[in-house]
Amino acid sequence: TTLKFTLYDARLLPKASYRCGTAPPAGKRYSTLRNFAEVLVHGIERLLPDADEWQRLDVVGISWPGVIRDQKIAGASGILKHFDEGVASNWIRRNSVEKIRSLDLISDLRVVLAARGINSPVGFGLANDGFCEALGRLLHIDLRGNTWAVLKLGTGTAGAVIRGRRIVEGLTEFGKLIMNVYHDGPHEMTTENTTPDGDLNKYAS
Repeated sequence: TTLKFTLYDARLLPKASYRCGTAPPAGKRYSTLRNFAEVLVHGIERLLPDADEWQRLDVVGISWPGVIRDQKIAGASGILKHFDEGVASNWIRRNSVEKIRSLDLISDLRVVLAARGINSPVGFGLANDGFCEALGRLLHIDLRGNTWAVLKLGTGTAGAVIRGRRIVEGLTEFGKLIMNVYHDGPHEMTTENTTPDGDLNKYAS
């Protein structure tokens, strides 16, 4: 899994790209979400010719591999394995809804910018990666027909349904759907990064 950054112009055409790993150096973990926000800001700056470019950015869109509600992280995600457990965990059994929903990546991004003396009017948006994949298709492809299903096959499985050129509200973390409800063995949930047997990720990722 890597962090991928792309800078688009006003016509939504890509101008520059940059990629880096999600893990901190030397096997460490992020001690706060703000530490991770600093990595994101650094990645964005790698695409900008100079600091003044922040003033010309309109929107920073963030595609997150996990459940998002009201532009906040709302569920366990593989990327959280790089965080101290006091912040969050990719293991669903070690997370509480209250702890996960206290994570506010957009607020931390604004704090990081302010600490760098960057007074930028840029807007931030945070959405599930399956939703973002569908949105990209809507913007760049002439979808013929009334209904489309978009699948994103990576470390996990995400996607969305497009109907009448609108993204249908609903589940986008397809990989967590249970496909084999008649699984007759024990569900191995005693180790980190495991999900109930029979979910879609076991078949598609």
